[in-house]
Amino acid sequence: MRRAQMMDNIKWGLKRGMVPAVGFSAIVIVQYFSLGSGVVTHYGLTLPIVLLMYFGIGLVGGLVAGVGRPLARTHLGAMAMGVVIAAVGYGFFAVAIDGLPNHWQSDSWFAFATCSAVIGIWGGDKYYNSIS
Repeated sequence: MRRAQMMDNIKWGLKRGMVPAVGFSAIVIVQYFSLGSGVVTHYGLTLPIVLLMYFGIGLVGGLVAGVGRPLARTHLGAMAMGVVIAAVGYGFFAVAIDGLPNHWQSDSWFAFATCSAVIGIWGGDKYYNSIS
């Protein structure tokens, strides 16, 4: 793959990662100021941490999507990429709520694996069907 094409893929992925980050951030800000801080403190988080997570997920997930974009040409590749991106997203929240993975209990690992697989396979399938 040419360098220019890889850069285009990374830009493509970052756009697809950062647009939802902005949208979800706007939603949580509106909820925070209209419903109160409990919307984030209930989970032991603060508004700045939630916003950093959304943008971190958008950045890292977008980079993974951009670098992995060639894999998404196949159905299996798209679903595999979806699982990795879902693991990034769920992982950010799991770390914020449950701490580093070496402190997770078995239920945290089960939730991480299940959510990453189900959401990732579904998302990868939806993406593949939208381009084929």
